[in-house]
Amino acid sequence: MPRNFFYEFGGRLLKSSFRLDGLPLREARFCTVASQTIVVSAGDTPIPPEQFTSQDSFVWTDPNATLSVHKNGSVYTLVFPELAVFSIEPDTAQIHIYSSTDEATLSHLLLDQVLPRFLAWSGEIVIHAGAIETDGYGIAFLGESGHGKSSMTAGFLQAGGRVLSDDAITVTQRSEGIYMAGLYPCLRLWPRAVEGLSFSSSQTSNMAHYSTKRRVYIDDAVVSHDPVKLGALYSLQMGEGDSDISFEPLSQREVMMVLIEGSFRLDPTAHPQGQEFFTQIDGIKNCIKGYRLYYPKGYVHLPAVRAAIIAHVKETD
Repeated sequence: MPRNFFYEFGGRLLKSSFRLDGLPLREARFCTVASQTIVVSAGDTPIPPEQFTSQDSFVWTDPNATLSVHKNGSVYTLVFPELAVFSIEPDTAQIHIYSSTDEATLSHLLLDQVLPRFLAWSGEIVIHAGAIETDGYGIAFLGESGHGKSSMTAGFLQAGGRVLSDDAITVTQRSEGIYMAGLYPCLRLWPRAVEGLSFSSSQTSNMAHYSTKRRVYIDDAVVSHDPVKLGALYSLQMGEGDSDISFEPLSQREVMMVLIEGSFRLDPTAHPQGQEFFTQIDGIKNCIKGYRLYYPKGYVHLPAVRAAIIAHVKETD
């Protein structure tokens, strides 16, 4: 009989038919899970039913993730060409995988692409961002790919900060402010970043067979598992090596656009999920301090950038 593994992901209990390295085992840490269990299973065939991926079922394409989304009845199908197909039944929290690729790649697609979209469909605001807790402040980093979210997160980790995530966070509005939580503790770096930040090869593993990015192991002691109050949000703008460090305030409209552009969505065309999403974002934007951060390229500059961010978030508190 196949073994099932139980994990925690985004505060939810997740049951998987295969191992998902990087997720905390459910037995390893107590957590209160109020929502239904997410069930992940892999089939014997790499080919899904034809109606799941027919042209008639096509909904939209996300070019940033090389992903197309289809809908047949209540089932959503996420197609990653030549890699894997994931069918999602949101009402029952069932995710089925059709693929013959390796488990590391499946784990990456599931954790970093599929599950964040499932949680977004469930009503969470899920943002593609790095997030850390340092000196009592929660700080989020957003920006286009290649502008340093993961490297910035790793730099704060090495300086004694606690990691929420380098990839995806949930953002929640409370009466006392905006809180963020990592979906799972992760750190994924390009080889040049692994070398530039002085991580040893023994601390890393392959992220996916089609990418040279490395998944960096993080000690549980330096992970912030509980929601953290957001002190400030920084939209990263990496310049050249001789660039200055500067901060430019974002208007509420700009904060809203940064959040929308950085959000995970399962089906942006759906209602009422779409309406609820924009209602939540509209409320959140009014309570967030957002800035555009211009900073120089190069790992040698990270300590100065980190010090400037800490000083800035304290000044604006």
